Amino acid sequence: MNSIEIIQKVAGNELRKLRTIELGIVTSVFSHADSGDRDNYACNVMLKTTELELRNVPVATQIVGLACAPKAGDLVLLAFVNGSIHAPIVIGRLYNSEDRPPLNNTGEIVFEQRGDEDSSLRRLYLKFPGGTEVTIKDDQVDISLGGSKLTIEKDGDVVVEAGGDVRIRSGGDTTIEAGGDLNLKGSGTVNIKGSMVNIN
Repeated sequence: MNSIEIIQKVAGNELRKLRTIELGIVTSVFSHADSGDRDNYACNVMLKTTELELRNVPVATQIVGLACAPKAGDLVLLAFVNGSIHAPIVIGRLYNSEDRPPLNNTGEIVFEQRGDEDSSLRRLYLKFPGGTEVTIKDDQVDISLGGSKLTIEKDGDVVVEAGGDVRIRSGGDTTIEAGGDLNLKGSGTVNIKGSMVNIN
């Protein structure tokens, strides 16, 4: 074997060691669930080709400040920094014959959170730099903007708290109807004005 053949063989062996893109199945997830934990958005992944489990694989994110960790059982796509098996990164998730995408038309953006036995995990939370917060859960929606808050409970109460004035304007008729008592109370003057006022 001459020197060129030796170099080619060595190069071939090294290339076979390089990893590019592979499929894997998530086996466990380490979400950053508490400010005191050391978890940093990672998961364990079993490679589909070799059944080798990679530990604490970082998960890429499209936006810093967004958290949407994969679930155990998800099919994921892995890339390897410099081709090293010791430097994997989860770069995406894939739909498959078992996990189908939500129904959608071309051009639509659809978010459909999949069911989970623990309803407390079904939550969409948005927080903006100015302090505005929006929380959507199975049974309640909360919107908070400074001193003003809106809470809507499923089949229950709707609570509006305003840090300032509340104005309701309608270009047509406005109807307020209560199945029980209707109370109007003001710390100052209460004014009722109209071209005709009927009190029954």
